[in-house]
Amino acid sequence: MLIQNEVFRDGRVMRAASAIAERYDLTVLGVDMGKIDFDPDEQRRRLGFKVDWVPLRFTAKLPRNTAGYLARYAELNLRVIARGIALRPEVIHAHEPEALPAATAIQAVTRAKLIYDCHELYRDSEWFHKHIWGKPSILMETWAMKRADAVIACNHQRAEIMVAEYGCPKLPFVVRNVPPRRE
Repeated sequence: MLIQNEVFRDGRVMRAASAIAERYDLTVLGVDMGKIDFDPDEQRRRLGFKVDWVPLRFTAKLPRNTAGYLARYAELNLRVIARGIALRPEVIHAHEPEALPAATAIQAVTRAKLIYDCHELYRDSEWFHKHIWGKPSILMETWAMKRADAVIACNHQRAEIMVAEYGCPKLPFVVRNVPPRRE
């Protein structure tokens, strides 16, 4: 599972990872922003899945501007691709469009199945896609959706938009954001 954040702050990812780990061996690749201060082995015992944080070594201290962001994104993708290939996964579950370049590169090398989990309709809302990537981001997401073995949306309306407007070849599976049941 690929996510470009520190994992534990993303409730949808945590819920999906917990559910998948009940039946499958799972490693989540996240980003180490230098704030992780706990034992990874203890986290695995507690959560039921392994989290492998990919560190930013060369670009972490670059300025928080467009050039710095792009450099961090490039370094992160190269590190995630290397880790992902080394893991030799059978399935790659990519969360959000930012994870797609690394996921498709890992898929090309390992021949793993690709699942694209689109949390939002990013083309209309995300500053990153509108102002930094623009058209290449849209083309990448559409290309990856066509290449993916499965696409996930968080509600039926978004799934329909992804087919009608985003070029998704078939209706995505709907996995709603529902918290675990509590007695």
